[in-house]
Amino acid sequence: MLKKRLNLRYVAVIVACLAVTTTMFLGCSKEVNHPPTCTITAPANNAEFLVTENITVAVTADVKSGNIAEVRLYVDNVGHSSKTAFPYNFTINAGELTAGSHTLKVEAIDNSGAKAESTVTISVLHDPLTYDGGVLIGGVKWATRNVDKPGTFAATPQSSGMFYQWNRKIGWSAADPLINSNNGAAWDNSYALGSSWTKANDPCPAGWRVPTQAELSLLTGGIWTDTPAGRTFGGGANTLFLPAVGYRGYWDGRLYDVGSSGRYWSATLSTSFTDNGCAFSFDNSNSSLLSNAVGVKSMGYSVRCVAE
Repeated sequence: MLKKRLNLRYVAVIVACLAVTTTMFLGCSKEVNHPPTCTITAPANNAEFLVTENITVAVTADVKSGNIAEVRLYVDNVGHSSKTAFPYNFTINAGELTAGSHTLKVEAIDNSGAKAESTVTISVLHDPLTYDGGVLIGGVKWATRNVDKPGTFAATPQSSGMFYQWNRKIGWSAADPLINSNNGAAWDNSYALGSSWTKANDPCPAGWRVPTQAELSLLTGGIWTDTPAGRTFGGGANTLFLPAVGYRGYWDGRLYDVGSSGRYWSATLSTSFTDNGCAFSFDNSNSSLLSNAVGVKSMGYSVRCVAE
């Protein structure tokens, strides 16, 4: 009888242990809700883009339990767009952003509402071919570089850029061999029509134009330098350098006075000769406006733009 009671006690103890073990096992196996993960894989942190480029934002997002319900993109903490299905790729036109630093943030949200985020910093840069900070002289904003190919600026203030015939939008090389912006080599010695330089034929980048005679008259005096050859106008932070790159003759496009003078077109027609345009000329001794015979419209002169 005593032995039977002891066996019953052992059975009770074993059952109790099994119950505890089962409870512990079940407690450990309870499913845990893991939050999602997300990473911006492109662009790289501190990447740089020109305003003319598109920015592709590539994102990886995952969750151990459940699924990704949405991935949201923010630019400088302002909602830009979202995706609800893979692939989580976004496109930003850099031209929509101001030049400078910007923060891109993505936020992944799973079906339970849990969130994860990833951020990178990018920089948007002006296109150096079409952007110029400019300087103010006489209340007019001048570009700091000559026009190169139509719609673009030369690389530096000292760069020659290209020559242009009055009221024409075809650039000509400032050094031999003679070649134009359309890869042609046949000089056109005819005279362009019109009473002023038209917008359609203006070679300046967007936001800029060929200056008028009155605007060019604001560039008085100036200081000549031999290296680099040219004249500097204004002063301080508003200094304008015009390189003395010479010009091309009206008949055959021959180069003249490279390094000893500079001639720059205005958009204004000569009041004395309808075959001539007004131009600004300088050398190592002086600077002046040319409105007569030396401004024959088929000559190739430089162009220095002013802001519209």
